[in-house]
Formats: sequence, C-alpha cells, structure tokens
Amino acid sequence: QEWISESLKANLAWVPWLQSQYREGAAIASFCTGAFLLASTGLLDGKPATTHINAETAFAKAFPNVILQSEAVVTEKDRIFTSGGATNSFHLMMRVLEIYCSKEIAVRAAKVFSIDMDRNRQTYFGTFSPANDHGDDLVRQTQEGIKKNFNTANTIEEIIINVPASRRNLVRRFKQVTGITPIEYLQKTRIEAAKHLLEQSRHSIMEVMLESGYNDLKTFRSLFKKTVGMTPKMYREKFSGQLM
Repeated sequence: QEWISESLKANLAWVPWLQSQYREGAAIASFCTGAFLLASTGLLDGKPATTHINAETAFAKAFPNVILQSEAVVTEKDRIFTSGGATNSFHLMMRVLEIYCSKEIAVRAAKVFSIDMDRNRQTYFGTFSPANDHGDDLVRQTQEGIKKNFNTANTIEEIIINVPASRRNLVRRFKQVTGITPIEYLQKTRIEAAKHLLEQSRHSIMEVMLESGYNDLKTFRSLFKKTVGMTPKMYREKFSGQLM
C-alpha cells in the first residue's frame, strides 16, 4: 500500500543505524506498525513478528520472509521483539522487564499500571475491512457479491456463479489480490457482521448466528472462537457491556 512505501522511504535513514545497533549487541523492539520499519532492516527475516491486527495483510505482502504471527501480542527471538496494536506495547514492556530485570519487577509494574498480564491474543481487536481499490474487476465483483449475499447464500459457489471466470482462476486471482481465498473472505465477512450485531444489538446468540449467515450454532461458535479468540458470549460481554 502507498502509505507503507511512503513511511518507509521517510525513515530509511534509520535502517543502517538499527542494523549497526543490533550488530553491537543491542536488543531492538517495535510496537504496532513500527514492525514495518524493523522488518525493512532485514533483521526480522526468518523470525516471528506481529503488528497491528488490521495491518497483517499489508505486512505479509511487504515482508514475505518474516514469520508473521498476527494474533500474537508479543513476539521475541534473538534480541528482536515486536508487539501488536498500541496498548500491546504495555505487554512488550512487561516482557522486557521480566527478561532484563525479573518476574517480580514485571508483576509489580503491571500492578502499578493496571496491566492485565494474561492477554495472549489480539485477534478480537481486529476489524475486517478489506480494500477494493486494487483494480481487478473480477475480484471486486466477487467482493461485492459476498458483501451483498453473505447472510443468504449457503455456499460460495452461489455467490460466484455469475462471475465470468473459472473457479480455479478466480480463486488464484482473489488470493493474489486479497491474501485469502473467497471462502475465507466469506467467513471473515460473516464473523465481522456477527461481531457488529453482538456489539450493537440485543439479539440472542441464535439470532446473531442466523443474521450472520450461519444455521448451526455449534459451527458458528467454533468458527467465531477460532477467528476472534473468544466465544460470542465473551465478546459481547467485553465490547457491549450487555449482560446475557
């Protein structure tokens, strides 16, 4: 994306400095989208990294040699640390304190600053908001079809039936542009709709399931937890303040 290249270009002067600091034995850490600059040094190649959950697709495309762990709150390997979205930097600091001071100091700091140390995923903070300004009309047509019919179509085939391309070719182009397959895109769209309903409505979990395009409660709960990192009930309690 354009903002990535512009930001990296504006900060290129820091790349050799970061590389030299690491060679001299310094530990280096990034938080949120600072992982883009750190990755541009090459120091993250072959190492795990995380970034803001909504920047995962852009990061994966820009730095394919980095082992992206987008759900992670903090990653570390060989004196290289990364953390996710902004407040995850608190957990990064706690980890650094634990390594370079002690567990006791880290726990004490967490209590002073009211930091929950048990956060181990950032998935539930993400928002699925895919771009459609990529210039591929077939992919855009598929995206629009999914957006319009995600809660009424039973299968992805029903949605792409009128797209003038073979399924194999469409899947290849779709994944090349969006980073995921049409089926994965459909599931993410449905889960995002469910999250919105859980946040903004008083619908029962069953009603949320049906309005999101699912018809089996066990499957819905399983997919929701796998994607978001918590159950629908837990998500509602965390983000809507409503009691079930």
